[in-house]
Amino acid sequence: FVKHRHGVKGQAVQPMRLPSLLAWLEARVASGNDGSGSGGAADPQFVVQEEVAPPALWEGRKFAIRCHALVAARGRAQPRAWLHRDVIVLPYARPFDAASDDRAVHISQAGKAHPPPTLASLLPSDHPAAEAELWPRLRGLVGGCLSAAAPALFPSAQGGGATTSLRCDASTLYSVLACDVALDAAGTPVLLEVNSHCAIADGTMAAVPTAVYTRLVADVTAL
Repeated sequence: FVKHRHGVKGQAVQPMRLPSLLAWLEARVASGNDGSGSGGAADPQFVVQEEVAPPALWEGRKFAIRCHALVAARGRAQPRAWLHRDVIVLPYARPFDAASDDRAVHISQAGKAHPPPTLASLLPSDHPAAEAELWPRLRGLVGGCLSAAAPALFPSAQGGGATTSLRCDASTLYSVLACDVALDAAGTPVLLEVNSHCAIADGTMAAVPTAVYTRLVADVTAL
């Protein structure tokens, strides 16, 4: 999958088989359109993501998992993080077929007439994303990601000079992040992306019951 870093609603995601991917990369290098003007192979505006294969399926379809994390730092304290318990499971529009070139088979936002989204806590126990099995694995995955990214999420408690500070004692800095996760056939969660400007009851998340986002906003405010 070739994904634009700032793409929205799945329109900037393109599934490619290896020959198409290599041709796309060669074309960008040849044109010098790599985002840096140097004609190099790396493009900071795009990422190439290997598919999760074989994927976990339910009723013959892939599904995506969206969870929300709050990261906050009060004053000069170290950041803390919370993973919200309402984990959203989003079925794909079309049944899975590895040989298909239909975007709706491979991309969660593509296509129409998606089965309704469901909370992991409401799934049957034999679903691959049932909460009892998913929750501890999800906590480990998101926790590891946030730990690695913490230096980029918050300015240092101490600035560059002896008297300069980027965070004061009265400040509370926070970020609500939406993590998109897929499961492989063994039930292992794989992080697909982290959204810093996440859709709340809009766009790709419009079909999620608004009560889920009411709880999310209330819990962020309370914390």
